[in-house]
Amino acid sequence: MSRTSIDPVAHVPATDSPNKNKELKDVGKAPSHSRLRTFRVIAAIMAVLGVAFGLFTAVFGIVSEAQEIHAFHNVVVAALLLVLSAPPAIAAARAPDRARGPCFTSSP
Repeated sequence: MSRTSIDPVAHVPATDSPNKNKELKDVGKAPSHSRLRTFRVIAAIMAVLGVAFGLFTAVFGIVSEAQEIHAFHNVVVAALLLVLSAPPAIAAARAPDRARGPCFTSSP
């Protein structure tokens, strides 16, 4: 091996860590109360911001004459925020157990 080549095996991290399969061990357990509360808070913040920014974009796009050239863009952004972002965040904030189910279950 020349001095300029790098040995790829020398840079591989060790795989025998004590927390090696922690994620796999915790799959069947129910999430902790603090984790659910944190999830609900983040989802609620996302829902409120999605609705607020969506309404702001829609209203500001209608009221401001300077935004006339951006009308299509404003409609699309408002629709994305109000229709596609806010409802899932609201659903996740209301029932985190049901919201995370489809993301973490495997289909047969």
